[in-house]
Amino acid sequence: MNFQVCHLWNLESDFDGLGSPSYRKTDLPHHFVIHDSVTAIRCPMINWYFGWISILLAFVTGAIIGLFFYREDFLGGYNSFSRRILRLGHIAQAALGMMNVVAGNSQLNSGIDYPAIAQWGLIVGGISMPVVCFLSAWRPVFRHLFFIPVVSLIAAAVEILKAGPQ
Repeated sequence: MNFQVCHLWNLESDFDGLGSPSYRKTDLPHHFVIHDSVTAIRCPMINWYFGWISILLAFVTGAIIGLFFYREDFLGGYNSFSRRILRLGHIAQAALGMMNVVAGNSQLNSGIDYPAIAQWGLIVGGISMPVVCFLSAWRPVFRHLFFIPVVSLIAAAVEILKAGPQ
């Protein structure tokens, strides 16, 4: 079993005397996830696991929608908005899964942790982009929610670029 260490930053209830909160760093094996209002966890393995799960789900969704693609009139035909956005959602699910795997591997290989915004931005974008695409295929009004994955992924990319190669 791989016990990759995650870094847990815990906001303690006391302050350092200067009016700012004090933080303590704790190392935990990657399979421990602590989540509450004062804890942030950064772990390269979370992107790796999320990425592979997303790729697996892309295979499943591709198989399901592939059952109907042979029909010329499926979702209004090949060039209809619904069919195009459904294809985009399927491809985005696989591609963003790969981006998460790459981010996880790059952190593991370089020994650095990306900022939490980068790690979680990739995950939020990896979830919300295919979901918004699939919902938009069902009801086009959901296309107005594309700002959620776009902002998440832009924030993640900016933070990764700021971290730079180590």
